[in-house]
Amino acid sequence: MKKIIFILCFSSCVLFGKISNVLVTPEALNDVLLVDVRTKEEFKSFHIASSLNVPITTENGYNADFLNELEALNIDKGKKIAVICRSGARSSAAAKLLDKNGYKDVVNLKGGVERLAKEYNYKFIKE
Repeated sequence: MKKIIFILCFSSCVLFGKISNVLVTPEALNDVLLVDVRTKEEFKSFHIASSLNVPITTENGYNADFLNELEALNIDKGKKIAVICRSGARSSAAAKLLDKNGYKDVVNLKGGVERLAKEYNYKFIKE
């Protein structure tokens, strides 16, 4: 029985990627593909220069095209992807979706852009 449980646990680790939950810092933005899952309006008001905007929600609720929009960018599923939002809730949901859909190295940036602004006085791009 122990052997079966071990095999099931091991195979789930192999089949699915991993999600790392880390507090966002300016250093955490380095060497990753940064996906900002805030709405288009939030993104336009300010964003991180290197980020891609793929909203997980719209003004009407959940964005049913989220995965299709992300896949249209032809991102290598083995690449390290960091997901950010305003505070960390939407990015957590997005990270779980990415993991379930074959992305192997996903980082949820807890605290979001709010933490970058408050803790680090981060300089965002404003349109």
